[in-house]
Amino acid sequence: MKKILTMALAAAAACATAASAQRVHDVPARPALWAGADTNSAGAYYLLGVQRLERDARTSAAAFYWAERLSPGWPDALYGRHVALLMSDPHRMEMYETRRGGIGDREIQAIDSLYYRAVQRDPFLHRKLEKQYVMMYYRNAYAEAIRQETGGRDDAAAEYLMQSLMRDTDPYTRAWLAYADGRFPAAIQFYEQVLRRERNPTRLRLRLGQIHYLSGNFTQAAEHLRLGIEALRQDDRRQVVRVYESKAMLEYSLAAALQQAGNVDAAREAYGRALQEDLAFWPGHRAMANLAVSKGDTATALSELALAVEIAPNEADLHYEYGYLLLAAHKAVESAAEMKKAAELDPYYAAPHFFLGAMHDASGMTEEALEHYRVFLARAAGDDSHLAQARARVAALAAAP
Repeated sequence: MKKILTMALAAAAACATAASAQRVHDVPARPALWAGADTNSAGAYYLLGVQRLERDARTSAAAFYWAERLSPGWPDALYGRHVALLMSDPHRMEMYETRRGGIGDREIQAIDSLYYRAVQRDPFLHRKLEKQYVMMYYRNAYAEAIRQETGGRDDAAAEYLMQSLMRDTDPYTRAWLAYADGRFPAAIQFYEQVLRRERNPTRLRLRLGQIHYLSGNFTQAAEHLRLGIEALRQDDRRQVVRVYESKAMLEYSLAAALQQAGNVDAAREAYGRALQEDLAFWPGHRAMANLAVSKGDTATALSELALAVEIAPNEADLHYEYGYLLLAAHKAVESAAEMKKAAELDPYYAAPHFFLGAMHDASGMTEEALEHYRVFLARAAGDDSHLAQARARVAALAAAP
């Protein structure tokens, strides 16, 4: 198996056949959904993205794109598009995995940024599409190795070799497969086996911290993350390859685990360390705002979210969250400005229009209220909790003399 795997990786490195891949910054057409599907539902497009991933990665990438447009900042949709864009081009996937010139490639950097934006919002994001991604990578690599060896294409042989790899009895492989399938207790068991014999367990500690968190074992998650971060701090020679592996992100992850474990003071300290590592790390400011809200400290929460918005001015969901907090603090004018910015950044974002409609409605600005309510009704998903209220207000305002 090792010899075949070496051949496959060598073939992947030699393969340079670029498919007609979707470029990261292209705006794809909305893919058609199934009959009766809600075309305003981010969930419907996400489901389509998952269904099409292996057999039509281009359509999958488009579906994930529209899922995130309808629900800006949705981590799963951002991650899904990251995976689908890589899978849509075997050459791009190989560049990404072997890092053969990939770190400086603008397309690769843009694809990486999608994943980074996802983990900024959810540092414990379950990479549930990882198995399909890895299977395609090795399927392509084995197919290329066979083609170079025999001069012909043999998809059945490539599939057999790939499935053999998936059946590997190595504990690390079994741990990864359990994680990918969402079998977190089994993944923890297998990773613990690997940990006991690993000379440099830092990455395994961090991995176990993530999986314990997903299992609801927040105290254990925090402990593994703490040990992993301490090991990294002792190794000044370590070079972080990708930005989402930064110590700021790791401290942010530790803080989230501590917060879920009920250790709020330690969580605040960890969020503070994340910001010490990178003062421009806006998720840290957002998290500090949420902690302040939980303590009833609205002034601090508003200050922290203002910093987050200043640092990340192009995140529609962040402007919406800030606008919502401003509205709760009875700062309607400032709230309206943030809601308007969120709607401008993503014209398909329905939620800001409801609150803009409500604010204009409360101020007696009937025409403006109707406009925003109608835009909301045109763009909101069928299960949106504000639909009934918006319909009622449109009917009442339209009927008023």
